[in-house]
Amino acid sequence: MPTWQGAQPGRLFITLAVGALIWALPPPVTVAPQAWHLLAIFVATIVGIIVRPLPMGAVAMLGIAATVVTGTLRIGEALSGFANSTVWLIATAFFI
Repeated sequence: MPTWQGAQPGRLFITLAVGALIWALPPPVTVAPQAWHLLAIFVATIVGIIVRPLPMGAVAMLGIAATVVTGTLRIGEALSGFANSTVWLIATAFFI
């Protein structure tokens, strides 16, 4: 019988619960709601990378997709980090 190789539902629930909890909390007075939502997605992504419900690349891509789907960032803003040559330098050095 083959073993399950998809997402780990319990770990995925933990990741989504952390993000939803932060998202639902009222932001501090000095923090814009958009920034608070971005923090919730960022923390959930980091938790997802730590608990590994999916491989790291998939969790990161879901985090980017969440920023666009929720309207927290526009697609150009969400992908703007990939236009930085330093990011590609670090990624290349990591692969080598």
